[in-house]
Parts: sequence; structure tokens; C-alpha cells
Amino acid sequence: MRTFIKIYLLSLTLEVFVASGCNSDSKKNKENNIPNINQNYFKILKESVKLSELFSKYEFITLKKNREDKIELFGEISKLLISKDRIIVFDKEITNRLFVYNNSGGFIFTIKMGEGPHEVRKIEDICLGGEDNILVLDNGSKSIKSFSLNDGSFIRSRILYDFHDGIELIDNEKVILKNTGITARSKYDGNGLVYYSLNNSHIEDKTLPIKFKRYQDLVGGKNPFIQSDTSIYFSTSYNNEIYIINKEKETLSKKITIDFGEDDITRFAANIESNQDLSKLSVKSSYLTGFSGNSKDNVIYLVSKTGELQYLFVNKKTNNSIAYKNIENDLFGVPIITFIGSSSGDAAYTFLPVETMVNMMSRNLIKNPILRKILDNDYNIMNSNPILVKLTN
Repeated sequence: MRTFIKIYLLSLTLEVFVASGCNSDSKKNKENNIPNINQNYFKILKESVKLSELFSKYEFITLKKNREDKIELFGEISKLLISKDRIIVFDKEITNRLFVYNNSGGFIFTIKMGEGPHEVRKIEDICLGGEDNILVLDNGSKSIKSFSLNDGSFIRSRILYDFHDGIELIDNEKVILKNTGITARSKYDGNGLVYYSLNNSHIEDKTLPIKFKRYQDLVGGKNPFIQSDTSIYFSTSYNNEIYIINKEKETLSKKITIDFGEDDITRFAANIESNQDLSKLSVKSSYLTGFSGNSKDNVIYLVSKTGELQYLFVNKKTNNSIAYKNIENDLFGVPIITFIGSSSGDAAYTFLPVETMVNMMSRNLIKNPILRKILDNDYNIMNSNPILVKLTN
């Protein structure tokens, strides 16, 4: 199952777009003025932790199909959002579709794909637009489209003039957009994040001073933004930095740098000129993968440490970090791969890939009776979705 994630990480290629437009006179802060918390990875790394030490309860959520319709099937969970009584799943890599379920996993709707003005051409990222709607970053039409979370009905489209590959809500009137590398360098002096006014449909005259490394043009991010009550955590794939954005002040408040030592991927940045270079280094170096999620107290990142998957927990209150080589699942007995999703509640989420569950079931490795019952009920690769797991205390 870990091999699946490693291969999946290497498949994250970013389309290279031709950016247009003139240079901006945006107000820019200096990145080196941001308070930096340097964390020596080897000092915070622990051997193992039991899942029951992190969470005490779990719930399996089967993402159901209401009818024999393949449109309700997706490949993997690239991004997960939780809003009141809605579970929003984005499958970026395989179907490039957005699926919405109720809290028990019942299918409600999917956003319609197409060339029409109320349809979406290519979903790059999504975020909540408030309690009752969702914002879709549509790079196919260079727009931000909003849809109702009640029934998926179209609300509004806002024009963009460049390609972006991440979006997150600051408040009901504003979002942060993650620039592609080309857009950042051609228009924003290399700065990675810009503010976009939802009311006026334009990019504001200020940026967040986060510089992307050239080799990051080769890869796409998984979950660059994670929400907490007062802050937004931002990090990119194949990197060692986590930025904390103060939502009220709309500024960078801190940067956390994870020092992976001699095999830190950023030490080899000058030698990475192609996807082949990156693939070779990915199993020899250490970095944040771009897979992330949150719980009540922590933002959780998946780390690749010279080819081995490990887990980094960043405390939301203190910003102190702790890492584990392994998480022993003593709650329901299936290996934990990654935590995923952004939720305003106290829960954390992970998911169980279909292929892995079918394989473990065929080898009689599933011992949890609740999970066995789910898998015994006509669960197969061609007709089933990944199983979501909700973890709470």
C-alpha cells in the first residue's frame, strides 16, 4: 500500500502553461522578515506511536452509490472537505471530478463537467465558500465557479486572467490563490500567493512573499492549504517549509522549516532539471509530500524520508512538531497511509484504497468485524469507492 502512494506521488506532473500579462507593482513583504521556527527532524523523530494514543474512536463511512451509475465512482481522494452535513471529495488525478455526500456517505450530487457557462472544464482545486457553497478553481476556463452544497446548483462564475493551482477561503469576501511557478515569476516577482476579491472579481494589489523553487514547476500540490480557526497552513510538495498565514491580518505570521539534514531535497535543487531527475532523487532524499490533513490539535503532514513514509504532527497552538516513523493501528488493524482533509470540527480523516482492501480481504487479513461486513457486501474494484475513516477522541 505504501508503494501505491510512492508511485502516485511521482505521477503528480503539473501542466506547463504559457502565462500572459505585464509585471505587477504589487506591494511585497520580505520573506526573510518572517519569524522562522527551525525544526531538526532527527530531534523530533520518534520510532512509533499507537493510533489509540492519538485518537480513541473511529467510524467507517462507506461512500455509497445510489444506483448503477459509474459517474458516482471515483479513483482516489485527492482532497477532502467537511462542512456541516456534507462530505466533499475531489478526485483530481483519475476522474477530475467533485463528489458530494451526506455525513453517512449517501451520494447527493457531482458537479457537471462540460463547456457550458454553468459547467466546469478542468478542476484544479476546491475550497469551501462558506457553509452553504463550494468554490471550484476551474483552470479549463480560467475562472472560479461557486455551487450550492445543497443540490449542486450553479451560483456564480468569476473570471481569472492567469493559471493558478490552489485556492483557499480567507473570509466570505476573499480567497488566497496559489500561483503556478510561471505565473509567479512573470507577474508577481516570484511570489507564490495572491489575494483575490470575490466581491469585485479581481486580484488585490498585494502578495504573500513565498518563493517557489524552479523544480517545483515539475510537480503539482496535493493539499497546499489546511484551515484552522485563526490561521491557514500552507505547504507544497517536495519541499521542507510550512507557512502559517494569519487570516485576520492577512499576513504571514510564521514559517516552520523542517531540517532533514544531508538528504533534504532542497539541497539538491540545482541538480533537478527534469521529472527524471526528480524521480531519481525522490527515493534518496527527504521532503514533505503534499499529503496533509488536520485534527483538533494538529496539522498532519506525510513525509517521505529516503523512500519511507513517515508522519509529522504540527501543534496548532504551540507550532511545536513531533514526527513518527510508524503509526501502529491498534484501533481497527489496517495500515494508516495518510491523513487527509480540512475540517472545522474535532475529527481527523484517513481513507482505505479500494485495491488495498480487496487485496487484504482476499488474503484474509481483515480482522475488524465491522470492516469485514462492509467488504463482504459486494465490495470490489470495479464497483466501489475508497472507505473513509473518521477519527475522534
